[in-house]
Amino acid sequence: MTGAKKIAVLWAPLLAYMALIWHLSSGPVYLFPSLDIPFKDKIAHMAEYSLFGLLAARAFFPEVKGGRRALFAVTILAAAVWGGIDEAHQSFVPSRQADAADFAVDAAGGAAGCAIFLIGTKHGKKT
Repeated sequence: MTGAKKIAVLWAPLLAYMALIWHLSSGPVYLFPSLDIPFKDKIAHMAEYSLFGLLAARAFFPEVKGGRRALFAVTILAAAVWGGIDEAHQSFVPSRQADAADFAVDAAGGAAGCAIFLIGTKHGKKT
Protein backbone atom coordinates (compact mmCIF):
# COMPACT_ATOMS: atom_id res chain seq x y z
CA MET A 1 0.00 0.00 0.00
CA THR A 2 1.41 3.40 -0.97
CA GLY A 3 2.00 6.12 1.59
CA ALA A 4 -0.88 8.29 0.33
CA LYS A 5 -3.29 5.36 0.18
CA LYS A 6 -2.27 4.24 3.67
CA ILE A 7 -2.90 7.74 5.02
CA ALA A 8 -6.30 7.87 3.31
CA VAL A 9 -7.28 4.45 4.67
CA LEU A 10 -6.27 5.43 8.21
CA TRP A 11 -7.57 9.01 8.28
CA ALA A 12 -10.69 8.98 6.08
CA PRO A 13 -12.87 7.08 8.61
CA LEU A 14 -11.87 9.43 11.45
CA LEU A 15 -12.43 12.57 9.39
CA ALA A 16 -15.77 11.30 8.11
CA TYR A 17 -16.84 10.48 11.67
CA MET A 18 -15.80 13.94 12.85
CA ALA A 19 -17.98 15.42 10.09
CA LEU A 20 -20.87 13.20 11.23
CA ILE A 21 -20.48 14.38 14.84
CA TRP A 22 -20.51 17.99 13.63
CA HIS A 23 -23.60 17.37 11.49
CA LEU A 24 -25.51 15.62 14.28
CA SER A 25 -24.69 18.34 16.79
CA SER A 26 -25.94 21.02 14.38
CA GLY A 27 -29.58 20.08 14.93
CA PRO A 28 -31.98 19.10 17.68
CA VAL A 29 -31.24 16.21 20.02
CA TYR A 30 -32.82 12.87 19.06
CA LEU A 31 -31.99 10.64 21.99
CA PHE A 32 -35.01 8.36 22.00
CA PRO A 33 -37.33 10.78 23.84
CA SER A 34 -39.69 7.96 24.83
CA LEU A 35 -36.95 6.14 26.77
CA ASP A 36 -36.56 7.27 30.36
CA ILE A 37 -32.96 6.26 31.03
CA PRO A 38 -30.91 8.14 33.61
CA PHE A 39 -27.87 9.89 32.11
CA LYS A 40 -28.80 8.81 28.57
CA ASP A 41 -27.06 11.87 27.15
CA LYS A 42 -23.83 10.92 28.94
CA ILE A 43 -24.16 7.31 27.74
CA ALA A 44 -24.61 8.63 24.20
CA HIS A 45 -21.52 10.85 24.52
CA MET A 46 -19.48 7.94 25.89
CA ALA A 47 -20.51 5.69 22.99
CA GLU A 48 -19.99 8.45 20.42
CA TYR A 49 -16.52 9.35 21.62
CA SER A 50 -15.48 5.74 22.24
CA LEU A 51 -15.87 5.21 18.51
CA PHE A 52 -14.02 8.49 17.94
CA GLY A 53 -11.20 7.24 20.20
CA LEU A 54 -10.99 3.90 18.42
CA LEU A 55 -10.78 5.59 15.01
CA ALA A 56 -8.31 8.19 16.29
CA ALA A 57 -6.04 5.56 17.86
CA ARG A 58 -6.13 3.61 14.59
CA ALA A 59 -5.15 6.73 12.64
CA PHE A 60 -2.49 7.94 15.09
CA PHE A 61 -0.88 4.57 15.82
CA PRO A 62 1.61 4.48 12.92
CA GLU A 63 2.84 8.00 13.71
CA VAL A 64 2.94 8.11 17.51
CA LYS A 65 6.23 7.14 19.06
CA GLY A 66 6.43 6.21 22.72
CA GLY A 67 4.14 3.21 22.93
CA ARG A 68 0.72 2.81 24.49
CA ARG A 69 0.99 5.71 26.93
CA ALA A 70 1.81 8.15 24.16
CA LEU A 71 -1.02 6.79 22.03
CA PHE A 72 -3.44 7.18 24.97
CA ALA A 73 -2.28 10.75 25.55
CA VAL A 74 -2.63 11.76 21.90
CA THR A 75 -6.01 10.05 21.56
CA ILE A 76 -7.43 11.59 24.74
CA LEU A 77 -6.11 15.00 23.69
CA ALA A 78 -7.76 14.63 20.25
CA ALA A 79 -11.07 13.58 21.83
CA ALA A 80 -10.91 16.47 24.29
CA VAL A 81 -10.10 18.99 21.57
CA TRP A 82 -12.83 17.77 19.22
CA GLY A 83 -15.27 17.44 22.12
CA GLY A 84 -14.47 21.00 23.19
CA ILE A 85 -14.93 22.30 19.66
CA ASP A 86 -18.21 20.41 19.41
CA GLU A 87 -19.47 21.76 22.73
CA ALA A 88 -18.54 25.31 21.69
CA HIS A 89 -20.32 24.73 18.37
CA GLN A 90 -23.44 23.53 20.19
CA SER A 91 -23.55 26.75 22.20
CA PHE A 92 -24.50 28.51 18.94
CA VAL A 93 -27.14 25.97 17.89
CA PRO A 94 -30.73 26.73 18.91
CA SER A 95 -32.09 24.03 21.26
CA ARG A 96 -28.53 22.98 22.19
CA GLN A 97 -26.16 24.05 24.92
CA ALA A 98 -22.53 23.55 25.82
CA ASP A 99 -22.00 21.24 28.79
CA ALA A 100 -18.70 20.80 30.66
CA ALA A 101 -19.79 17.33 31.81
CA ASP A 102 -20.29 16.28 28.18
CA PHE A 103 -16.78 17.53 27.44
CA ALA A 104 -15.37 15.37 30.25
CA VAL A 105 -17.29 12.32 29.05
CA ASP A 106 -16.01 12.93 25.51
CA ALA A 107 -12.41 12.74 26.74
CA ALA A 108 -13.20 9.60 28.77
CA GLY A 109 -14.84 8.07 25.70
CA GLY A 110 -11.67 8.77 23.72
CA ALA A 111 -9.68 6.86 26.34
CA ALA A 112 -12.14 3.96 26.22
CA GLY A 113 -11.94 3.83 22.43
CA CYS A 114 -8.15 3.79 22.54
CA ALA A 115 -8.26 0.94 25.06
CA ILE A 116 -10.63 -0.98 22.79
CA PHE A 117 -8.23 -0.44 19.88
CA LEU A 118 -5.27 -1.72 21.88
CA ILE A 119 -7.12 -4.70 23.34
CA GLY A 120 -8.63 -5.66 20.01
CA THR A 121 -5.37 -5.64 18.09
CA LYS A 122 -1.86 -6.93 18.44
CA HIS A 123 -0.94 -3.37 19.47
CA GLY A 124 -2.19 -4.14 22.97
CA LYS A 125 1.04 -5.99 23.66
CA LYS A 126 3.60 -4.05 25.66
CA THR A 127 5.56 -1.66 23.44
